[in-house]
Amino acid sequence: MAVSISKILKDTELSLKQFTQEQIKNFEKRIEEKDLGEGVKPYAKCIIRDKEILIKPEEIIRQLFAEKLMNEFGYPKENITFELPVKSVGRDKENVDFADIVVFTDSTKTQAYIIFEIKRPDEKDVTQQKKQLESYCRVEGASLGSLINGDDIEKYYINNLDENSKTRGLQEISVLPKFGENLSDVLKGERQTLKYLIKHDRLRTETLKKNYFRPGTEIFCQRFQRQKF
Repeated sequence: MAVSISKILKDTELSLKQFTQEQIKNFEKRIEEKDLGEGVKPYAKCIIRDKEILIKPEEIIRQLFAEKLMNEFGYPKENITFELPVKSVGRDKENVDFADIVVFTDSTKTQAYIIFEIKRPDEKDVTQQKKQLESYCRVEGASLGSLINGDDIEKYYINNLDENSKTRGLQEISVLPKFGENLSDVLKGERQTLKYLIKHDRLRTETLKKNYFRPGTEIFCQRFQRQKF
C-alpha cells in the first residue's frame, strides 16, 4: 500500500512547492511500509542507487529532485551520485563529509560538474551551508553548486574556470544548464540580459535584485557592468 508523503513530512517544515503534483504522486506509489528489523517504516527503491532505502523527509527531496534532473534537465542516471564522500582538511585532522547529490560530466564519474546540498526551509541564514557547498565545489573541481530545499532552488556558479580571476566564491546565476548545454552559453545569456537593461536605461528605475537577480548577487552584477558589451 502506497504511503502518503504528507504523513512522512508531518511535524517538519519541508515543502514540496518545487515539484508538481504528478511528480509527488508518482513517487508516493513507490513508497511502502515495511518491517526490515527496525519496526514498520516507509521504504522505496532509490531512483539512483537501485536499492531499498528508508524514506526520511530530506530523502524525499533528494529522490524528487534527482528525478527532475533526469526528466527536466536531461542528465543521465549514470552521471548522478548520492552521498559522494568529500575530504576536507581541518586544523587537526582530515574530515570526510558527504555531498547530497553530485552530477558528473559523464558516466565515468571522474569529474564533478554540479553539486547539490539539501537544506531545511527553517534555516534562514544559510551562510554555513554556502561555505560548505563552496568547499565541496573547490575540492571536487565542480563548476556549479546549488542549495535546494523543495520549496525553491538557489543556483550558484563557482568561478573556477577563469585562471585570471581572483574570485573563488559562489556567485548566483538565474538558471542551471541542461545536459549538453555549454556553461559559457549560459553565462553569455546572463550577460545579454544585463546588456538589455543597460541599453534601455532601466538600471536606474528597476532593481536587479528584485527583477532579475536575487540577494547576494550585487558583486556579480558589478562585474558585468564593468565589461564592454
